[in-house]
Amino acid sequence: MSIGARAARGASAHRDPRKAGRLAATQALLGCDADPCTLLLFASGPHGAWAGAIAEGAREVAPRATIALISSPRISSADDPEVFVGGVSAIALPVKSEVAIGNGDYSARSLRELGRAIAADRPCPVFLFGRSRPSAVVALDAFSDEANAPQLGGALGVGAGLSAVGADGVVREGTLLALRIEDELSLVDASATAVEPIVPFAPITEVRRGYIERVGSERALDWLRASGGSAPEGSLLLAMLAVGPERRPLVRGIAGVEPSRGAIHVGDDVEEGETIAIGISTGRVPPEAIEGAQRRALRRLSGAAPRAALLVDPVGRGPRAALAQCGFEERFGSIPWVGIRAAAQIVSGAERPRLAQHTATLSLLCSAS
Repeated sequence: MSIGARAARGASAHRDPRKAGRLAATQALLGCDADPCTLLLFASGPHGAWAGAIAEGAREVAPRATIALISSPRISSADDPEVFVGGVSAIALPVKSEVAIGNGDYSARSLRELGRAIAADRPCPVFLFGRSRPSAVVALDAFSDEANAPQLGGALGVGAGLSAVGADGVVREGTLLALRIEDELSLVDASATAVEPIVPFAPITEVRRGYIERVGSERALDWLRASGGSAPEGSLLLAMLAVGPERRPLVRGIAGVEPSRGAIHVGDDVEEGETIAIGISTGRVPPEAIEGAQRRALRRLSGAAPRAALLVDPVGRGPRAALAQCGFEERFGSIPWVGIRAAAQIVSGAERPRLAQHTATLSLLCSAS
């Protein structure tokens, strides 16, 4: 993205999905001074089931653009910060990109194939989206290693539809979508959660075949039961990992237990030496957590200029994107952004991309200032 080039946003609530895609794309393109460009489309409510038609409408007014459409139960944006249901929101980026779409599941094989489809010689920002809710925590290394994508954003379990238009101009729909952003852009991310620990973090001391067998000196299942004793009755117990140099909280559901081994499962990517706690949700991300996440993102910019942003919140959260509150514009400027909802969120600020749940994420696309 060259200096002076800018991203722009458009939206349409037209009932006809194809027209909504065309109108939202037209509005975004009016503010974007580049051709070809990249069009990110987000469809909410009933429009999400018409991913192909929306992409076709956008292609009519942007035949040379790379187009990626992601559905979401609800969306919000810089112009419509409250929930927007039943329409299309668009961001036009004056950059080149490559998109790939697949019809696989979240197996390592499917993710590797998708990663190879957009692999580049040098690391570039990449977004990964999956249509269905993952049945277990997905290890993202298979995708990010093949795609050469240490900077990874996106979400899994986004909703009804995904579609894309690549260099051949063909509209394709699928269950997985990957988008590689080029032109020297970088990706800066931050995250915050409404989940608070109810016990101190403790070291994971033994992991076998993806199951945590010991936490500290205790069997993991015994530790889980003892930790849950301090939770209010009926609370959903969640696992919290502290990852990376900043010990960022990475929230996971308890995906399984193995009583005979006294083991618990919170993801195949958990390693010995990491620390874990049990937490419960407070229902909303506190302002201090939002501000802390924004400050961390601001520090990571290192002089780069934010151009656009994607925000992801858990399904069912409040009416606004969590990390777009509490001084977002003052810190990052009046950039176009879109907020979506998803069952699982991708966090890439640690040593490697990881999958989180019950987490609000912010992905800033930045260029050298």
